[in-house]
Amino acid sequence: MNFKYRLILGISLLPLVYFAFQANRIPYPPDSGYSDFAITHFPNLVYLQDSIRQYGQVPLWSNAILGGYPYDANPLSSLWYPPYWASVIFPAQIGLNVLVIAHLVWGAAGMYSYLLLLNHHRFGAFMAAMAFMWMPKIFAHWGAGHVTLVWAVCWTPWLLYSMRGQFSNEKIKRTYPGIILGLIFLADPRWIVWAGSLYIIYSCYVYLTKNPLKRTFFINNLTGLFLQLGTTLILALLVSAPLLLPLAQYTSLSTRAMMDISSQLLYSLPVNHLLGVIIPDFGGFSEWISYFGIVPLFGMIYGVAHRRIRPKIWLWVVGFIICFLVAIGDQTPFASVIMRLPVFEWQRIPTRILFLAGVFSAVILSNVISEILKDEDESGFDPIFFLVIPTIFLVLLFLGIQLVNKEISNEFIWATIVAVLGVLIFRLIRKNKKKVMIILLGFLMLFDLIGSDIQMIEFRSLENVFTPKNKTTQLLSESGELFRVYSPSYSIPQEIAAIERIQLLDGIDPMQLRQTVDYMEAAAGIPMDQYSVTMPPFKTGNPEVDNQDFLPDARLLGKMNVKYVVSEFPIHSKGLNLINSSGIPYVYQNRYFLPRIYLMNDNHNVDQVDVRYYSPNQITISSDRAGTIVFADVMYPGWICKVDGVPIPLKSYDGLFRSVIVNDGNHIIELNYRPVLLYIGLAVSVVTWVLLVAILLYYFKKKKHHVV
Repeated sequence: MNFKYRLILGISLLPLVYFAFQANRIPYPPDSGYSDFAITHFPNLVYLQDSIRQYGQVPLWSNAILGGYPYDANPLSSLWYPPYWASVIFPAQIGLNVLVIAHLVWGAAGMYSYLLLLNHHRFGAFMAAMAFMWMPKIFAHWGAGHVTLVWAVCWTPWLLYSMRGQFSNEKIKRTYPGIILGLIFLADPRWIVWAGSLYIIYSCYVYLTKNPLKRTFFINNLTGLFLQLGTTLILALLVSAPLLLPLAQYTSLSTRAMMDISSQLLYSLPVNHLLGVIIPDFGGFSEWISYFGIVPLFGMIYGVAHRRIRPKIWLWVVGFIICFLVAIGDQTPFASVIMRLPVFEWQRIPTRILFLAGVFSAVILSNVISEILKDEDESGFDPIFFLVIPTIFLVLLFLGIQLVNKEISNEFIWATIVAVLGVLIFRLIRKNKKKVMIILLGFLMLFDLIGSDIQMIEFRSLENVFTPKNKTTQLLSESGELFRVYSPSYSIPQEIAAIERIQLLDGIDPMQLRQTVDYMEAAAGIPMDQYSVTMPPFKTGNPEVDNQDFLPDARLLGKMNVKYVVSEFPIHSKGLNLINSSGIPYVYQNRYFLPRIYLMNDNHNVDQVDVRYYSPNQITISSDRAGTIVFADVMYPGWICKVDGVPIPLKSYDGLFRSVIVNDGNHIIELNYRPVLLYIGLAVSVVTWVLLVAILLYYFKKKKHHVV
């Protein structure tokens, strides 16, 4: 790489320094009070770090929210995604943010490598890599806190790269797609549906273009294709087994089955937001961001209009259009049909397929730039005409809004300026000094994308995020006693609870155990008959008022070890006593509070037990009386019990809790969480990785020997 390209690369990556300096902050969507980074991923990493530091164990069970759930089976825990462990050694916010930046660079490298493999011009490949790395939709989702989704998406260019070599004579390359799909699943299973669909369709295209079907050998011709697809599927399953097997069990016991088609098509792209393809939505809703830059868009229009380029990009253009047909979801029957297909029925939010549209637009841009840089005659039909049309549309829209509203948004001004400059540069490219003009076009694209990215994300200091609720949590700070807090109004955010080590009965997570939700419907007094990522649900999305007309049952909450109820509105339930006089939020102490672990004797009276050890994966207690020992924790497969070293089956108590019956006398009762499916998955995955590494070493050793 000569000095000119190193300079361009340095300038293109320089803005990452700005984001690196924000790594000690929490990303949020602009002007929003919620971010999944703070709600989910920050608490999860803090929980993992605390467990390792305090108990010397990787937590497989979590009592942090929802009254407890299988942490090993929750995809948002990221336990089984290998790169995630690099974040454990840093403060949580730094580790997660740095990992996002590393994935962005990794994804850009994958896009560049893939397009060079297709013999694209290196500057075309470079521009595509930058278009992917600085994709506004990626930064909008980073701001929304969907970091695992960003990690998974950044493997997509490498998936494309792996697909080009899987049908070659080098057998080792046939394993690459399966490995990458497995890693995508471990990063975020929500992306595997779209990544897997891309793999199947593009693999068929690659194979059939290399091996045209012949009538007489139709079956034989497809054998190689089906063999490779099957090999990839099996290898992906083996690599992803540590999460796949526990998740399959968890899903079958969760509320995920309650999803109907309306839940699946949630946040479909409104038709009026299709304008977002050409006009950026600064600080807009991450799921509806569809802006991939003026330059990639103009590149697509230019390529479609150009007779020599059109055949090279038709597949990607069709893919781009299909992505939007799926994204608009409930406004066409197209998405409804897809979402009812097997596997797709577990998918939510169809607009996430627009990440693929961003990938396709980057590939198209590389094709166009590579063709332009060829020293071929460009005389004849001028495709610039088709670039002028959207530019004129923007200018007229600009003037029309100015005349009607007397003001215009920054987005319109931004898009109009970039579009006009883009048309001028594309026009000059056809005249002379192609390389210089293409470099200018690249810088215009970076200016457009990075400028949009900065508007998509807001980094907030730790003091700003964690200070506001500290006064409330001071009332709840107790030592030496296990208890839970419940809020019908999300008054104790999960990030605050993680810092203060407060365990919540409510919570936000897309995976919730059905038995817990059924119990909570009665305990909270709130209908929970539809799928929701929050427990309790918030009908209008306003936690401060949505549940003010429902009264919780203090006795049922007490059985769930709820000692305090915190609310943004007053609650007039029997057994809840107000203990703070400073106003909102209201803090109530539950008079019917029961310990986390207690003994119910034959007279149905509650007796204390001695809790000797309580960690995520292990509980040890002692008791000297006869009765039923009740653990106010959720009954779930994998928990095993020993009484004085003898295995005893756990029994369900009140349809939710764990329990074991003991006779009179001194006893040591020990509970351990040992999920069999996880251990099987780990064993399968470890053996798979060992074999893959051995095969890889053998391959390179043999190749080196052959070269010598």
